[in-house]
Amino acid sequence: VNATDLLSQQTRSPIYLNQEMEAADSIEELQEINTRILDMVRSAMETGADTRSLVHLIAHFNDGFTRRIITLMEELEGISLPAKAAYLALGSEGRGEQTLRTDQDSAMVYADDISSAELDECSRFADRLVDALEFVGIPRCPGNTMASNPQWRHSLTEWQQILEQWIFVPKGENMVNFGMFQDFRTIHGDDSLESTLHEFIYASTQKNNLFFPYVAKNILRFPAP
Repeated sequence: VNATDLLSQQTRSPIYLNQEMEAADSIEELQEINTRILDMVRSAMETGADTRSLVHLIAHFNDGFTRRIITLMEELEGISLPAKAAYLALGSEGRGEQTLRTDQDSAMVYADDISSAELDECSRFADRLVDALEFVGIPRCPGNTMASNPQWRHSLTEWQQILEQWIFVPKGENMVNFGMFQDFRTIHGDDSLESTLHEFIYASTQKNNLFFPYVAKNILRFPAP
């Protein structure tokens, strides 16, 4: 075992990569770090990491890349999310169960009294973040389920109205959309908006006895791999 072997092993370490990610001074640096994620996962597998640990590890790094990009956007480009808004991760990222071939699934919620100037900031933030994540190596969602799409960027009241429609008419596209949204969590911003939406979903689903049978029916459409 020589110094090169030790250095090679170190650069595949999750702790080492995490430190590099947090210290990156540019989005270009993050792109290079992301190219080494596969080697890190291989190394973790060789040391006996189980599947659940691996998908959580990948999700941790995708969260880290997102948060570091957001910091760099603010420091280098002056692009930031308004105080009364939240950027949400959906789907597998929301559950913390991502694989190497994951794509972006995101949304945005903001307070009802947000100003028109702040709305423009939300749009600018979402567009830039989606572009930067794609540049780093996390591809866009083929179905355009991303915060850059105005259909996935709404006020708190608007989201409550949309969720109520999905829950009380649990058919077709409504179930697909709810299935994507339901695992949401805040990556950046005002997490009180997330809490309010979770409470609203819980209360709404308790009022509709047909909702959970439709959820079960929708789940059975997709056989387990």
